[in-house]
Amino acid sequence: MNLRTLANVSKGEIFVLHNFSDENVAISMMELGCIPPIKIQVLGWALGGCPLYVKANNTLLAIRLKDAQKMIGI
Repeated sequence: MNLRTLANVSKGEIFVLHNFSDENVAISMMELGCIPPIKIQVLGWALGGCPLYVKANNTLLAIRLKDAQKMIGI
């Protein structure tokens, strides 16, 4: 199993979030209902690559690139 971060996922791909490398990001995301394991689809990026637009549990979210780099999964 090759682990990667959400920041390394291409547009349209499905990412399965398994863990966080930062407690603050974990708390923020879990407050939004993103409790691992969860499937996240990357919809795109804003100009300049930040934020990242995703869909999780039929909810659209904008995630900072620095936070996406702390979200670990496959």
